[in-house]
Amino acid sequence: MKMTWKRRASYSASLLVACALGVAEGQGPPKSREAEVKQHLGAVATFCGTIVAYQCTPPDQTTVLLWEKPVEATGVGIAIAQTDRARFDSLLEPRSLFLNACATGRVEKLNKRYVVRLTDPNQLQVQGGVTPAIPIDPGAVSVCAVGVERPQIVKAVQPAYTPAAMSAGIQGTVLLEAVVLADGTVGQIRVVHSLDAKRGLDAQAIRAFRDWRFTPATLNGQVVPVVIGVELTFSLR
Repeated sequence: MKMTWKRRASYSASLLVACALGVAEGQGPPKSREAEVKQHLGAVATFCGTIVAYQCTPPDQTTVLLWEKPVEATGVGIAIAQTDRARFDSLLEPRSLFLNACATGRVEKLNKRYVVRLTDPNQLQVQGGVTPAIPIDPGAVSVCAVGVERPQIVKAVQPAYTPAAMSAGIQGTVLLEAVVLADGTVGQIRVVHSLDAKRGLDAQAIRAFRDWRFTPATLNGQVVPVVIGVELTFSLR
């Protein structure tokens, strides 16, 4: 679902179907991780690292917690099939983001990624606890949880380009994580990947997104708050 507004500057915004989140600066495992995991293809092995992103992608909705290269279709991660996802915490993805985690499982190739396949929560050890990075309402679930029907955009508000950012020619994407409440309004928001804090584009993205409205998400037919990822892209034309 994508929208573009044409003015002196244009903006695009999309509800992230894949829930892909950006990498915080300075975080992430060494570049050698992919080669290290590849050596164990087909075997059971344990790997540890900082989870920098998560995805749950159609058509099979496999959850992938990524240690590396979150925006690309390559890299290294932890894979959990939708048939096994119900055994894990309903907020596994947002609660794991930016924490150190060790996974023990069979190493497989999933599309262009190397992943450690998990079927049981005991195969995943998250170090330092599982405190959500944003306050999450009681009853909220991850958009990747089993049985969740994603919220759909009803109203999208365009963010404003600040004069300072426009003069500096800044373009790119702000990645946000937020709670869509049971009434379809937007609750807590945080910047997962900053584009520009100094000249105000991050703040403008947050300000605009607070005014978005959605059809509520449901879990097995019941309306629930849900944690989603959203990107807002600023592009000068």
